[in-house]
Amino acid sequence: MMRRGRVPWLVCAVLAAVCGGWVSARTQPPAAVLTDVVGQVQVQRGGAIAAVTTACPLIMGECVITGAGSSARILFPDRPPVALGADTRHVVTEAVAARVDVARAGALQRIWQAIVARLRCSFVGERATRPGAARGGNDPAIPHPVHPRNTAVVAPDLELRWTPVEGGESYELTVGFYDTYQKICRIDARGTSAGYPQDPAPLAPGRRYYWCVEEAGGQGGMSEVVWFVLLDEAQRAEYLAATAGLADIYEPGTPPWHEASAHLAADFGLYADAIDHLEQAIRLGGDSPALRRALAELYETVDLPTRAAEVVAGMPDLSAGEAALWQQLQPDEPAPEAETPAPEP
Repeated sequence: MMRRGRVPWLVCAVLAAVCGGWVSARTQPPAAVLTDVVGQVQVQRGGAIAAVTTACPLIMGECVITGAGSSARILFPDRPPVALGADTRHVVTEAVAARVDVARAGALQRIWQAIVARLRCSFVGERATRPGAARGGNDPAIPHPVHPRNTAVVAPDLELRWTPVEGGESYELTVGFYDTYQKICRIDARGTSAGYPQDPAPLAPGRRYYWCVEEAGGQGGMSEVVWFVLLDEAQRAEYLAATAGLADIYEPGTPPWHEASAHLAADFGLYADAIDHLEQAIRLGGDSPALRRALAELYETVDLPTRAAEVVAGMPDLSAGEAALWQQLQPDEPAPEAETPAPEP
């Protein structure tokens, strides 16, 4: 089970010190979240100090300390994030300047809630609810659905994509209603992509559909069955508005923008878009343990466990101190186990 990633900070709880001098207590809700931790970063509360290497919640009065060549970023629910460079001390306080205007504040709250939800999934080990599990196999003799794969999609002009089979040129796709398993149409295609045809019943927003693919002639067998759902008009409008607000808070195209975009997309069930954003953030140099845990959680959500394992391969588990910090948000659940060194052979 993945034990490192991200957790909700709005939802409850608060810190303290049983592990490494921190005690669990529900005194006040987290006021911010520390992310993008690079190098030597510590969180100080009163006389206790905890070293962190990944995202963690913060409360009022706590001080974030960065060492030489280190950096981090603090996210707030009511104001733009604060970037911390090397050799910096920053105390979490109420906003001293005017907060963002009403329109931006609404977008910021929506983004904050989205990030909270995705961090919770990654750190606590929860999984997004999904109806049915795809096999996510790697058999090269069978084509496998790539997109959409157990995800919501925004655009109604749907394109279906799958992996090729060696020597295969023609494929047959089946699309149907997920709840009744009634087939809607059969699509003949060449290559590894096909658009949804216009002649069958149009796809209805909010309804879940299944699809699968096989090589023409059925020589290798049918792929696993995966699902997709179109956002309804209200969800689509809300998502597009929040996305527009995101551009006023983060510089578009930067790793922080991609990361926030990913959490926002995932909160709407747009798992494929969220994966694309996180992978882009990593490619652009925004790599971090928390980012990789969030990406792995999304791969698990769309039923690609092998890919999820590859993303976090070699990453250390949470330290005892980090586990205690995250446990504050789930006081009724056992804390993630700290890493235990393997015995010498």
